[in-house]
Amino acid sequence: MKALGEKVVAAMNRVNGEQFKAGSVLEVMYPASGLAIDYAMGKIKIPYSFAMELRPQPTILTNGFVLPSAEILPGSKECWTGIQVVLASQFERSSGMNEKPSVSSQQEANRKKRVAGQNYLSSNWRFFKHSVPFLVMMAGGTFVLYSAQKIRIDFRTVKTEMDRTGELKGELTKKGVGVQEKKPLDEIYKDLEKIDVDNWTNVRGPRSHEDNTEYIQSRDKKKQETENSKKSRAIASPSSEPLQKSSL
Repeated sequence: MKALGEKVVAAMNRVNGEQFKAGSVLEVMYPASGLAIDYAMGKIKIPYSFAMELRPQPTILTNGFVLPSAEILPGSKECWTGIQVVLASQFERSSGMNEKPSVSSQQEANRKKRVAGQNYLSSNWRFFKHSVPFLVMMAGGTFVLYSAQKIRIDFRTVKTEMDRTGELKGELTKKGVGVQEKKPLDEIYKDLEKIDVDNWTNVRGPRSHEDNTEYIQSRDKKKQETENSKKSRAIASPSSEPLQKSSL
């Protein structure tokens, strides 16, 4: 078992460069990992079994045992690599487990013909009978973890989009830009394109924490231009008093 465990660990380490180690559950894993061992020994009566952590580091997850999305595929590849090593080892062991030192070539040939079919099929049937439920459980668990993480990411994306829409609508409403209650975010952005975004600071005014020097200069400049324009119009307009002829 120890030798096989070392083979499994060596193969898993080569997948992504992680450093797994072989040992008993008490030596290398935390207590919650015993679920697979309990199932293998208690439910399907396997006297010896392996437990594989999805990742080598005993990180305490804040959201239970849901893996971060970035570790789902690497962890799955590592687990599948370890399972392949166990399967290959079992096939090799099954093919030679009934061999004994030969007395003569004829006796060995007769013995193999007599017991090969029954024993080989029986040993492999026992292996598959015990292993398939465990492998299905691991594959199902990986799929459930992936689906849960995907749903969580999608929900977080939708929530972020809703929060951004609410914040943008509230900000525009404060500044006098009317926004319909159920208007989509992309339509709001289209409406914003119609606004003079180059002078957006002048439209909304500066925030309390912003430097308002540029805003004041721009405001004073615009005010001065307005006054100059009024003066120009007053000078150019005709006088309301009638013209009088000069006396000769």
